[in-house]
Amino acid sequence: MTEKEKEKFATYVTKVTKIANEKAKLLNLSIEEVEWVNESNTYIMRIIADSKEGLDIDQATDLNTLISDELDKYDFIEEEYMLEVSSPGIERKLKNEEDYLNNINEYIHIDFLNF
Repeated sequence: MTEKEKEKFATYVTKVTKIANEKAKLLNLSIEEVEWVNESNTYIMRIIADSKEGLDIDQATDLNTLISDELDKYDFIEEEYMLEVSSPGIERKLKNEEDYLNNINEYIHIDFLNF
């Protein structure tokens, strides 16, 4: 991947993150992560959303629709891609202090590498 492509894809993620956060707020959800990936020669704009109660399929569908409508309106992504909205899942990685605080009194799995 060229530097120019990296910059373009980073711009996509920045713009989609802004849109996703705006739409998630309408549904009382939070955006955990937005990433642009290429899996098996298919571009995917992957959005991970959650709430304190967890993300159910109806919420994911509603959020996907809101984001998709907005992306169609502005149409700034040049490549063909799939939009994927999902929950962090049971094997979510705890990445920051908020993640740890939100998982107090929850079961977590810890992998020790080179221990």
